[in-house]
Amino acid sequence: MEGDLPVENNRLFYVNVLAEGAKEGEQVLDHIKVDLAARAWKRGNTVVHYKLYGTETLEMKDGTKKEMLFGDVGVAKIYLPLEMAALDPKQRPSDLFKYWVSGVIEDFDIKDTGNRVLVMNRAKALKILKERNALKLRERKLYAVIQRELIGAYLVNAGGYTALLPKAYYDWDRDKKARIGEEFPVMVLPSREGAPMIVSRRDAITNPYAMLNLNKNAEVGGVLTRMNRNGTFLVEITKGVTVSVDPINMRRIPELGDFVTIRIIGNNHSGPYGVFEYATDAI
Repeated sequence: MEGDLPVENNRLFYVNVLAEGAKEGEQVLDHIKVDLAARAWKRGNTVVHYKLYGTETLEMKDGTKKEMLFGDVGVAKIYLPLEMAALDPKQRPSDLFKYWVSGVIEDFDIKDTGNRVLVMNRAKALKILKERNALKLRERKLYAVIQRELIGAYLVNAGGYTALLPKAYYDWDRDKKARIGEEFPVMVLPSREGAPMIVSRRDAITNPYAMLNLNKNAEVGGVLTRMNRNGTFLVEITKGVTVSVDPINMRRIPELGDFVTIRIIGNNHSGPYGVFEYATDAI
């Protein structure tokens, strides 16, 4: 998205209550509309989205200096004070340059020669998004936008909450990759108290491979992808179809990434998931 910032941001605001970065409710502002809209949005605590480009230090009316993130909407300049940016401990201000940032209008007071100026509060906007998505969170269904790529996961904003989307949970097809700014519904997965929120895009969409029918005693091959705490293994036998394997009859204990052959002995879940017995490591 970085390559199209100057064009895409030309006099645009996005107004929505889904998730930070979601492109909903596009507003194009001219010199007249920006004054009317800004006052209405401030009164209503409306969550709006804008792009940020850099940081600068400004002198305030009382003579103090304050570091600000800045951006614009073509006819108005945007300032986001760092203390209102709600940055995570490991997040840098420049991380906010990569996607549409949420905010509510905090003030109009800062003067900048030749520009209309809007002062934003991102912390308040994220709080409002969480409040408006409280019911969806209880239903474990949120709308998310990818904001950053990490090792093994994507950092997303899901309804105002910062969450992790493990790369394995992005799609049933493990070869598919996500992109920054992409938006979609997600399911909120169970997690330990105090742990980061974990979400899954894969579980919010239909599994295109779920029609695979496996008969009892059929022998199939697959790759060992995970070892569970209960002693069972997960083996992916085709894209999007993972089965649970009981290792009790295994001739040897395989390692992650090994190709194994398994024999179906039953199915205690709906769909293609089942409990399987290891047959042999070569047919």
